[in-house]
Amino acid sequence: MQKVSIRNSNVELLRIISIVLITLHHFSLWGQGERSDLLLKGGKAIDAFKLLIYLPLGDIGVYAFVMITGFYIGGGYSKP
Repeated sequence: MQKVSIRNSNVELLRIISIVLITLHHFSLWGQGERSDLLLKGGKAIDAFKLLIYLPLGDIGVYAFVMITGFYIGGGYSKP
């Protein structure tokens, strides 16, 4: 008999949310034209802040994604 692996959709939703957070982080860094350091030199601190507001979310997303993936790879959610 084969083991049937059942995944929890709530955990998969957390994994998808972490991917979105990582994407927002990358968009904040590279997706909006001018780099934030150039904006700061030009005296546009408010615009630089708007660009960099999503940076901490990327770190949280990476940590959550790695933990959830490791949980599944390690077999932490398989039925006996």
